[in-house]
Amino acid sequence: RIFYETHLAPILMSDGSADEVALDFVTKDGVVLPALVSARQTRNGSNDCVLNRWTIFKATERRRYERELVSARNLFETTLSSIGDAVITTDASAGVVFLNDVAADLSGWDPDLAAGRPVEEVLMLVREDTAEPVESPVRKALRTKASVGLDNHTVLVSRNGRRFVIDDSAAPMSDENGQIFGAVM
Repeated sequence: RIFYETHLAPILMSDGSADEVALDFVTKDGVVLPALVSARQTRNGSNDCVLNRWTIFKATERRRYERELVSARNLFETTLSSIGDAVITTDASAGVVFLNDVAADLSGWDPDLAAGRPVEEVLMLVREDTAEPVESPVRKALRTKASVGLDNHTVLVSRNGRRFVIDDSAAPMSDENGQIFGAVM
């Protein structure tokens, strides 16, 4: 009742519907039942509520999958953060998604500020001898759909101008259908 009065009723009053609100129902025996609730409200010309239609979906499996997904993401981030090499992941358009601490230190970019930026902006790569820009290995991996390495004598120019001779590679990441959704470098 409290949830309805403080949260759901105002939404129904303004929007007329609410979709997939996650709730836990507790039985009189204390068993928690995860659920998703969708609600629709019909009002007459005087704006009086004439009908409330509720659909309640059992969400036990969905909650389990959500917990597994969060756990897998935490494992992924912990693993990549603890690696002693710089690791960067991008989306399919080469926008930065994740930088581990080593990549953040080398590039000079805070991971939150780097998120969504083009990888070339965060990782400025140039030839050591000529300072000519080097094609982003991430872009090349996404374009060729194959793992690629950097040429010898490639330099990373950090955000503060420091220069590091680096050796790295990039590989596309794909889903179970072979659709490329990003790259890792």
